[in-house]
Amino acid sequence: GASNSTPAMPTPGPVQRAPHGAKAAEVYGIVGYLLSTAFFVIWMVWAYTPDSVFHSLGITYYPNRYWAVAVPIYLWTLLVFFIVLYNARNLIQNKPFESYYTVRDHLEEDDE
Repeated sequence: GASNSTPAMPTPGPVQRAPHGAKAAEVYGIVGYLLSTAFFVIWMVWAYTPDSVFHSLGITYYPNRYWAVAVPIYLWTLLVFFIVLYNARNLIQNKPFESYYTVRDHLEEDDE
């Protein structure tokens, strides 16, 4: 039969730290959080501020407000499309129920 020994798990390498002692993942996390929050605030200001306020500040060129609604809808639609495509690809790669490779019996070893 097969042996029950499992290969040893590799030991993780040293944690990469920034010069001030924080982990690199912590730095990337806070920078990502701050940038996404700033982008969201700018997006909301652009979407809800009347044109007269922008013109009084000297800002005369900015994207149409249509894009404030269209871009999130396009992104969510793209996300749903990729989820459906991923699941469809997995279903296509499965063997049919009648396939020899889907037959199992009590003598087969567990994969666990």
